[in-house]
Amino acid sequence: TTFNGVTLDEGIYVMPSSAITFNNCTFTGQLRVPSGNGTFTVKNCNFTGEKNTKKDTNGYMFHYQASGTLNFTGNTVAADKYYRGLNIDNKELTATVSARSLIRVAL
Repeated sequence: TTFNGVTLDEGIYVMPSSAITFNNCTFTGQLRVPSGNGTFTVKNCNFTGEKNTKKDTNGYMFHYQASGTLNFTGNTVAADKYYRGLNIDNKELTATVSARSLIRVAL
């Protein structure tokens, strides 16, 4: 399943069982992947953090706990809008992570 250019308002939970791709999408909240096994790609997306993410002390921008393969590349993150950043946690995972830019603004 591929999502191109979609705005995902608020937070979203995804549990992959095959290939899932988010390409050129906008996430206004958190992206959480608590379980699953597949190929998960987030490419050239914008994480804007507009939906009260600073108030959630468990508010990871992206929390990934599934197994399989993760490709998180070319994304832009408004780092000042999230209480926490990227959390990748699974010993059965092969992950590639790179960012286009992390934007931090003094509060």
